[in-house]
This record gives sequence, C-alpha cells and structure tokens, in this order.
Amino acid sequence: MTKALGSRAAVLSALVLTLGLAVAVGPADRSSADAVRLSPAAGAAAEPSRRGNPRAFEFYRTDAGRVIHWAHCRPIKYRVNYDHAPRRSKWHVLEAVRRLKRATGLRYRYMGPTSVRPTQLGNNYPRGTKLVVGWARPATSILEPRSVGVGGPAYNGRTGAIVRGFVIVNYKIEMAPGFGKGPRQGIQGTRGQVLMHELAHTVGMAHVRAEAQIMYPKATRKRATWGAGDWNGLRKQGRRAGCR
Repeated sequence: MTKALGSRAAVLSALVLTLGLAVAVGPADRSSADAVRLSPAAGAAAEPSRRGNPRAFEFYRTDAGRVIHWAHCRPIKYRVNYDHAPRRSKWHVLEAVRRLKRATGLRYRYMGPTSVRPTQLGNNYPRGTKLVVGWARPATSILEPRSVGVGGPAYNGRTGAIVRGFVIVNYKIEMAPGFGKGPRQGIQGTRGQVLMHELAHTVGMAHVRAEAQIMYPKATRKRATWGAGDWNGLRKQGRRAGCR
C-alpha cells in the first residue's frame, strides 16, 4: 500500500514465515515497508558465489514509473532501538548493513542506540537520522502475525528520492542467529537473512519470485548472502546515488 503525505510517500513490504518447508508470502505494498515471513533458521556466515538468475531483481517505482532510490552518496545515518532485541542483535545489524554497503556502495554511519521506534514516514526520527531499525510484535506495530519483518523507504512522490527508511523485526518469532543456512526443521531462515532482506527494501529493492534471492518474500533455508539478482539490483541502486 502507498501512504502519501504532501509530496512524501512510503513503501511497505513484509517478509513472511515458513515452517518446515512451507512459507507464507507477505503483502508487498507501497508504503515504505516490506515484510518478510518466516522459514527454518540459519547457521554461520559466509560469502559464497552469487546464486540464481542475475536478472532476478525488481525496484519500487513511483506512480510515474521512476525508480525509487537514494539520490545522493552522503552518509546515511542510522540508529537502532534495541528494546526486545535478542542477544547479539547489534552485531547482526552492523553486519547486515556492512553487506548492504558493500553491494551498493552507499555510505552508512551508525549513530548508536535510540528510544525512537521505526515508523513508515520517519517523521519522529532524531535530527539527521535517516534510518531506524527496531523490534516489535504484531499487536503493537504494522507487523502481521506471520511476518518476521517489515521495512521500506519513505520517498519524494515526485522525484522518487528516498528521504528515510525503517526496519521492524518481529521479536515474538524466534529465529536462528547468524547468516548461515539455518536448521532443516522448524522456522526457516535466520536473523541475518531477515535483516538483509528488510534493509534492501530501504534502498528501493522490491520482492522477486526467485527463491534463490534474498528478496524472495519468504524466509527460506539458504545462506544469508546476496544472490546474483540481489547483487546486480543493489549495485544499480548505488550507481543511481552516484556511489559507483
């Protein structure tokens, strides 16, 4: 769904949950958020060769068809609200941002913790903060019960330039830590996979139907590393901001 406020709009998409080998797809809207659904959890982190179709990427677009993207290469200052966050969440966020930075060339600067909650338009963020990551449960946020995460960009509805972003992770769903493949049974995916997926939404990446890619709308048992399509799409977004 898309929420417009003056010239500002937000895109919202969710990653959905998968139990065993089944995953539910979350709704992809145009309101600065993309939610991911659950899948069996993951293990250790490693960067294998890029998997899948290199053309398997999609971007959010304005009503006029403009690609939604960051319009500059200045540092994107971000903060993290650690309320209800599981153990080692700071490391998970910093590592996921590092991987996003490496793929896009966009510059990020961690500004520390915050008590502010991430929101679709980000009007409540501290001055200079462009992105907030936090944890919540469905009853108190825009998360749906089977969504493991939701995230996306707030953007200028005329130019498509991203002005802020947000990521919300469902703390009621316990997922395996790290960036590995995760367990063979139970909830699929890992915390690393969820954070990478939602953070990619904040730079304008949309869902794809290719399961090998991180931007697939369901958390699945695969290493939390960018697929070939993810990588190519993220690099294009970095070039649009003048970072490549």
